[in-house]
Amino acid sequence: REFRMAAGPWNENHALLALRLRLSALGLILLSFVAYSFPQLIGGKKRHWHALIPGVLGVLFLPCSFGVQKESTRKIAAHVAVLVALVGVFGGINGLFKLMRVAMGEEMDKLDAIYLQAGMSLICTQFLTFAIRWFMENRKKKVQK
Repeated sequence: REFRMAAGPWNENHALLALRLRLSALGLILLSFVAYSFPQLIGGKKRHWHALIPGVLGVLFLPCSFGVQKESTRKIAAHVAVLVALVGVFGGINGLFKLMRVAMGEEMDKLDAIYLQAGMSLICTQFLTFAIRWFMENRKKKVQK
């Protein structure tokens, strides 16, 4: 069975990719801000500079979101954004596995790091999934033309 994305005007809409990039950047920056400024909200005891890592990835997404809107920089900006998302996914995947163990009742130290890594991985995974679907649909449209 062939994978199909919903038909609509967004298939070649670069503004939608830019919007998804900006929303992902905002999510990562907010996650980082909360984890660093209010560590007790996510189970932490004190501030750690590691909480700023998702924010750095979010800041790296921002120039990519502007680059995908220009024809001359679209391809490189989109690929750099996917590379940044891959770093986020694989950088936080350990937190997802630990979060599943915590959900099953296992006691773990550093819950704040687990939540932060899992959140970063999930935000980057949703962008990566969107970007891959977007690339596939646009490639298909290009081949059909």
